[in-house]
Amino acid sequence: MSLGVTGAEVAAVIIRSPGVDNVPIKPVSGQLTDHYDPSKKILRLSANNYQDSSLAAVGVAAYEAGHALQDASH
Repeated sequence: MSLGVTGAEVAAVIIRSPGVDNVPIKPVSGQLTDHYDPSKKILRLSANNYQDSSLAAVGVAAYEAGHALQDASH
């Protein structure tokens, strides 16, 4: 099932909607390497989740974006 938006696009909407604009979203190699790095304020999504529009990719991206929001709100 394709949702028509990529994981990176979903993560950007989630992070930017409350005004958090200092968190870049970057692809990272490997599988199951998706993470938010609070020390560098960067969200890294595995290449598949970054560019794919599957429900799984979007779900992982949304989950990781939530960590960035938690960090922004302390």
